[in-house]
Amino acid sequence: MAGTTSTETPSLQRWGRNLRGVEPAVEQVRKQHAGVVANDDAVARAIETMAAQANNGDLPVSKALAAEMAALAVAARKIHAEEEALQTRRRNLAARAGAVPTMYAREHETDEDRLNQPRNSRRAERQADVTTAEKDT
Repeated sequence: MAGTTSTETPSLQRWGRNLRGVEPAVEQVRKQHAGVVANDDAVARAIETMAAQANNGDLPVSKALAAEMAALAVAARKIHAEEEALQTRRRNLAARAGAVPTMYAREHETDEDRLNQPRNSRRAERQADVTTAEKDT
């Protein structure tokens, strides 16, 4: 992913910072494929037009060729629909990925702040214990 660094065993803080790079990476892929959706639509429309011309009776096109053009039109429209569905899935993925850094902050940074507080009692030490913190969530 662009703008992120990865190590075999990152610290929790580095891993949390890297979460911010997921949404932009998904958005970049979505934007790169946006042209594919438009191109697929243009190709499907062109094939549909040619199939309609083959079936209107004005051209002496064989029935087998006209049927093949109609099948190609259906296949091209299906590809276009699949690309649109992929773009919708990419948008949803980007939205979910955009929420993860906030989730990380809520789940880990607030606990980290609590764990880093001065501990002046046994109760404070027990609250700072990781197993206790895990039970709190």
